[in-house]
Amino acid sequence: MSRRVLISPLGTGSLNKMNTTEREYRPATYRIGDKEYNETFISKALTKHLDIDTVFLIGTVKSMWEEAYEVYGKGTPHWDEYQWAMLVEQIEHASADTDPQSFDLTVLEKVLGDNAKAFVIKYGVNEQEMMENWEHLSHIEEYLQDGDIVYFDITHAFRSMAFYILSVLNYIIDVSEKKIEVGGVFYGMLDIIKETGYAPIVDLKPLYETFRWSRGAYSFIHHGNGYEVASLMEATNPHLSMLVNNLSNSINMNYLNSIKEQTKNLRQHRDDFSELEGPAHYVVPRVINEFLTHFDDKEQPYVFQLKASHWYYKKKRYGEAYVALLEALITFNCFRSPKGGCDSEGSRRWDDYTFRNPRKNKMHEEKHIFHEVFADLSHIRNCIAHHKMEEIGELNKYIEDYKDYYEKVSGYFKELL
Repeated sequence: MSRRVLISPLGTGSLNKMNTTEREYRPATYRIGDKEYNETFISKALTKHLDIDTVFLIGTVKSMWEEAYEVYGKGTPHWDEYQWAMLVEQIEHASADTDPQSFDLTVLEKVLGDNAKAFVIKYGVNEQEMMENWEHLSHIEEYLQDGDIVYFDITHAFRSMAFYILSVLNYIIDVSEKKIEVGGVFYGMLDIIKETGYAPIVDLKPLYETFRWSRGAYSFIHHGNGYEVASLMEATNPHLSMLVNNLSNSINMNYLNSIKEQTKNLRQHRDDFSELEGPAHYVVPRVINEFLTHFDDKEQPYVFQLKASHWYYKKKRYGEAYVALLEALITFNCFRSPKGGCDSEGSRRWDDYTFRNPRKNKMHEEKHIFHEVFADLSHIRNCIAHHKMEEIGELNKYIEDYKDYYEKVSGYFKELL
C-alpha cells in the first residue's frame, strides 16, 4: 500500500502575547474544504486531514524544533521533558555559523513517527549556501519509496523555502527512478485569519501542474516527445491524449509513413485541441500548431520525408535526420520512374520493397545522377546504424555536413520536378 508522505517547513515562530519569547507557534484554525482543525502546526492539520503516514520537516538551526517535539511528542511514550530542555539549549546556542549537520534531532524524529526525518539547512544567504541547501534537500529522494504519494506544505519558514521545496520536487519527479506521485502542494493563508477567523488551506497543485505543462511543451517542441503532454491530458481528454502519444511513438520509431498518418489525424482534430481548458488550452494547441507548420500530409511522400528530415535535424536528432534524408532521396527516385512511383498497371508502389529496392540499387551506379550524394548518405547512415564511427570528430563532421547534403537533395527536387 502506498505511503502518504508530508514534507513541511518549520519556521522560528513569533513573539507571544506577552512579548517575552520568540519561541511560540500560536494555535490557529485551519480550514480545508468544509473541515476545520485547531492546531499549532499546519503540518498537524494536514496530517489529520490527509491521513499522513510519514512526516519530513525542514528548517534551520533556529527553527522551532523543540515546539515540534512538544506538539508531536506529548502523550506519546517518546516524550521526555529533559530532551525538550536539551533541544531548547541547543537551539539557543545556535547561530548562522552553526553547522546544520551537527544538529541531532533523533528525539524529534521518534515522536514524528516511523520513517520520519528532520532536515536542517543553512539560512541560504548567498549562492554557496543556497547550493549546499539544495544538495542536502535533494537527498529527500533517498528516503522516499516507490509508490509514495507526497504532499508538500510551503506555509512557514523563510520565503525562499518554497523555492527550495518546489525545485527539489521537480528534481525528484524528473530524475528519480522511483514512481512518486504528487498528492498536493498546500499553503495555509494565515495572512487573512483576522478577516476570516480561520486560515484557509489552499492546494496549489493546479499551479504546480503548470510546471509539468511547460516541461511537456518544451520536450515536444524541442525534441518531438509528446509523452508528458499526453500523460497530462489522459484523464480528461483520453482521445486527444492517444493522438499525441501515437504521434510520439511514430516519431521515436522514425516511422515516416506513420508520422504522415498521425499528422493527418492531428490536423483533423485541430479544433478539438483549441477547445481544451486550463493549462492545456495555452500549451497543447501551440505545440500541435508548431508541429503542423512543418508537415503537410497531402504533400508528395518524398517532400514529406525531406521536411521530416529537416525537422529531426532542428530537434538535434541527427541520426533520424540522415535516415529520413536518405529515404526521401530513394522515394524521389521511385517517383522519377516512367510511371511516377506506380507499377506497370498504375498501382501505387513507391513504398513497396519489390518496386523500391531496384530503384535504390540503380543509384549505386556511378553514372546515376544521384550516385554521389546517395553514396555519401548511405555511408553515413551505415556508420550511424552499425556504430562504425571511431572518433568524436567524425561524428561532429557529419552533424556539420548535414546542411550541405540537405541543400543538395532539396536542389535535386526543385531542379528535376
